[in-house]
Amino acid sequence: MKLATTLLMFFLIFNSYSQLQGNLLSQNALQRNLGSSPAFSMVQVKANNEYNTEGSTYFIKELKPGKIKIIKNDSYIEGVELRYDIFYDQLQVKANDVFFAAENELISDFVINDGAVSYWFHNSRTYAPDLQLGYIRSIYKGAQVSIFANDTKRERKTDSSEPYSSVDNTIEYLDETDYYIYTSLDKGFVEVKSKKKLLESFPSLKDFGNISKSKLKDEKFLPELAMFLEKSN
Repeated sequence: MKLATTLLMFFLIFNSYSQLQGNLLSQNALQRNLGSSPAFSMVQVKANNEYNTEGSTYFIKELKPGKIKIIKNDSYIEGVELRYDIFYDQLQVKANDVFFAAENELISDFVINDGAVSYWFHNSRTYAPDLQLGYIRSIYKGAQVSIFANDTKRERKTDSSEPYSSVDNTIEYLDETDYYIYTSLDKGFVEVKSKKKLLESFPSLKDFGNISKSKLKDEKFLPELAMFLEKSN
């Protein structure tokens, strides 16, 4: 409760900067500027006028309602809007019309609500420090077996230095996702790479049935593997 009160005090202190922050966040390509708050800094964005941008660096481009949890604090702070910049691995928080950049080292979990769908993210520094993946997204959580996603953005540039070229300079942000099966028994986090690799880690899956390459990228299919492993253990 004390931490939540402290954060709200910071929101109020920086309220006079809200219009400035809104203008700074209207650009793409993030640049962190550390502030005086131990948990949050003011968000600044550096414009890149040399390239047209296709796609977005964000998990969801628009701010969405959500909640955050501070490390070593059991309760969530609600009543905030969130936007997660995957490319820069930075969570942006809006409260009382002020934007903040949340320091990754102090955020354990956050939830982004998009309509009826809630996306739950966990800090791998806490959940899986050996992976060093930043925030990981929960797909399915069972008693012993869970599925997590590591969402990333790959930057692809189209760059023409010819003086009279008609080709536009473009930065395209492409979505990429890797999946992990987590078991609380003895395996820890196992990356979902191929059927062969999965069978090496989980021999009981030989009795599961068809596991195609395309299914291993299907977020609706992967929980079926987790539930099967739960029953077979």
